[in-house]
Amino acid sequence: MSFWQFYEGPFTREHQHPFTVATHVFGTVLALAFVPVMVAWGVWFCVVLFPVVHGLPGILGHRLVERNAAVGDLRVTRTDYPILWFILANHVLTFELLTGRLRGRRG
Repeated sequence: MSFWQFYEGPFTREHQHPFTVATHVFGTVLALAFVPVMVAWGVWFCVVLFPVVHGLPGILGHRLVERNAAVGDLRVTRTDYPILWFILANHVLTFELLTGRLRGRRG
């Protein structure tokens, strides 16, 4: 399976609810802003918190709204697909939403 098959298939099916999508987009944008701000403030060592800042809002969205019994609420332990695919998929999701390409592709 390629990344795009993963993104269009399992990832899209697990991210149908607008609140869940919003939490993923929020976490991605927050994390992308977090890194340069930490470096500019001279606390570059905080950059190691990028995965937490990036993933926590999305995990919270799944926990509160879009639950999936097959993979559980704490999705950081998933091993069915490469973890980097989930991070990249969040960035693609954010890009699609911010550019208006997401409309019509989700239920």
